[in-house]
Amino acid sequence: MLGKQVEQKLKELRELCQFGVSKETVHISFNLNSYGWNTEIQERTAESLKDEGITMKNLKGDWVK
Repeated sequence: MLGKQVEQKLKELRELCQFGVSKETVHISFNLNSYGWNTEIQERTAESLKDEGITMKNLKGDWVK
C-alpha cells in the first residue's frame, strides 16, 4: 500500500530510533494527521516488568534487565 519511498523512510526512522533511545525504551508510536504529528514513547524499567511478571525486549532488541 505504501510507496517504496515511504517504506524506506520508515525503515530509516526505525533504525534512527533504535540508535538514539535508552535501554528502557520498549515502544515508540507516531500518529500523523493533517495538523502534524504526535509521538508516544514508552519506557519500562526492569523492576516494573519483574513486578508484573513480564519479560520484554527493548527497541534495540535487547532484554530489559
